[in-house]
Amino acid sequence: MAPSGPASPNGGRPAVNDHMRRRRALGSDRTKAIYGRLVLLSVVVVLGGAAFFVTRLGQDPTVATVILIGVLAGSVWGIGRVFQLIERSVDDRYRELRAANGAWATSIAGSFETTAPLPPAEISAITFAEDKRLIVPVTASEVVRGDWRGHAFVAMHLSGYEKQLPGREMKGRSASTNIVYITLPHALPDVRIVDRSLPSDYGRPMTAVSTRHLEPGNLWRLQSDDPTRSTALMSDTFRAVLNAAGGESRGIAATGPYLICYGDPVGDAGAIVAQLDLLTALAERIPQAAWLDRPGR
Repeated sequence: MAPSGPASPNGGRPAVNDHMRRRRALGSDRTKAIYGRLVLLSVVVVLGGAAFFVTRLGQDPTVATVILIGVLAGSVWGIGRVFQLIERSVDDRYRELRAANGAWATSIAGSFETTAPLPPAEISAITFAEDKRLIVPVTASEVVRGDWRGHAFVAMHLSGYEKQLPGREMKGRSASTNIVYITLPHALPDVRIVDRSLPSDYGRPMTAVSTRHLEPGNLWRLQSDDPTRSTALMSDTFRAVLNAAGGESRGIAATGPYLICYGDPVGDAGAIVAQLDLLTALAERIPQAAWLDRPGR
C-alpha cells in the first residue's frame, strides 16, 4: 500500500506554514546571532547615553556613581532576560514544525522522537564529516522513523559545530543539516552526488569522478573512491531521476546499505516526503553493476 499523509495544496504532500519554512531556513544559530548583535548594540547605546548623562550631573560624584551602578546592574539583568527570551522564541518557532512532523509520522504508522541517538557512524561521516574544520555531529533531533514504499527510513536534524582553530577541539560556529536515509537490500560503495546549487556541503571529501560523458546537463558533481562502481551507478534511468530533481540544492550519498539525501534547511514533513520519493525512485533504478555484494558475484 502506498504511503499517504495529510492532504495539502502542494500535490498531496504534508505542508508547513511558508513563514515557518523561511524562519527555519534562516537557522536557529544564525537567528540567535542576529538578535544577540542587536542586543549588544542596544547595550552600547544605553551605556553611552548613561555615561553622557552622568557627565552632565555636575559636581556630585556620589550621585553619579550610584546612577552609573544602577544603569550597569539594570543592563546586566536586561541582557540576561533578553537572551532567555531569544532562546524561548527560537524554541517556540519549531514547536509547530515538530507537531506537524509528529502528526505526519503517526499518519504513516511511523514514530517521532524529539531527540535520539546519532545515526550509524558511516552516515554521519559521509554527510557531516570530521575534517580540519568540522567536528562530527553531537546531537540528533526531530527524528522520524517509518516505512516508505517498502524501504525503512529515518529523517533527522543533525547539529554540531565547526572547529574554532584547525586541528584543535575548540567549539566554533554551530553547523547543522537535515538528512533523510533509506535502507537498501545490498551495499553500495561510498558515493556522493551533489547538486551544484547546494550552498554548502559538510560531507567527507572524496575523489571527483568525471561525468561529462554521462550527463550533458552537468547538474551534479560525482565523488567516490570507487570510480568503476560509481560510474556504473549513473545509468541512464538513474540519471533521469536525478536530473528531474536537479536544482533543488540537495546532496545524495550512498554508504553500505544506506542511500541518503541531505541539504534541505527546514526538515518539515513535506520536504521529507519529497526526499523519500527521490530516494525510493533512485533505489529502484540502481544497476546490478553498482552493488558491492550483488547476488551472483
